[in-house]
Amino acid sequence: MQMKMSKSIIHTVFTYSFAFSLFVFYSCNRDKKQQEIDQLVESELEQISFNEVDQYPFFPKCNEYDEKQENINCFYQELKHYLSSGLDTLSIELLDQKQYLLIIQVNSDGKVSLKELKSVHENKAKIESIFQHQIQQMPTLFPAQKRGVLVNSEYQVPIYFKPTN
Repeated sequence: MQMKMSKSIIHTVFTYSFAFSLFVFYSCNRDKKQQEIDQLVESELEQISFNEVDQYPFFPKCNEYDEKQENINCFYQELKHYLSSGLDTLSIELLDQKQYLLIIQVNSDGKVSLKELKSVHENKAKIESIFQHQIQQMPTLFPAQKRGVLVNSEYQVPIYFKPTN
């Protein structure tokens, strides 16, 4: 009877030991797979530049170009056109050359907005309102893309005014 009880205890201990060994083996293997996944994600994140987009936003007119650089050039030309088209009506007298830095944002819906106007000119508010008006006249753009996802993007546009005299 004692022999049967010992075999039963040994069998039970063996069964639990085997189950525990399988558990340890699979959890170690799972941790190893998780580490491999974490390393892969980390290496991918290191390769992604969050300061650059894969595709710049573009005006509908610029969609006809095949080359990336041609699209970028068209984007800046159209942006300059829309920003400068209302400046000829600007009636501010400048005594010396002035530089403005416009921070333009194109959101993921393609809507353009003036995020900031950097200037020390005394008529900054009036100039800013003119640029705001010009930006409102712009068509909706095709937004920038990063890895196939539509993203917000910002651009700095320097504007120079020269005195008329």
